[in-house]
Amino acid sequence: MREVELPNEAAAELRPLVSHRTVLVKETTGRINRLRDLLASIRPGLERATDPTNKSSLILPAHYVTPAEIR
Repeated sequence: MREVELPNEAAAELRPLVSHRTVLVKETTGRINRLRDLLASIRPGLERATDPTNKSSLILPAHYVTPAEIR
């Protein structure tokens, strides 16, 4: 692949957008990892049975509020 040269204007406009996207990706990854840790601490099989990146797989655990209810 060849390198694409952008005008300085375009690069200046893209830089904050790319930076913001990077922050959002890091925050999302952190949230997913914390959720996986929480699910594994409640019940190890639960973390393997759900996919924290998919909202629909979290509906049932979200219905039960406490770890005891989930167990």
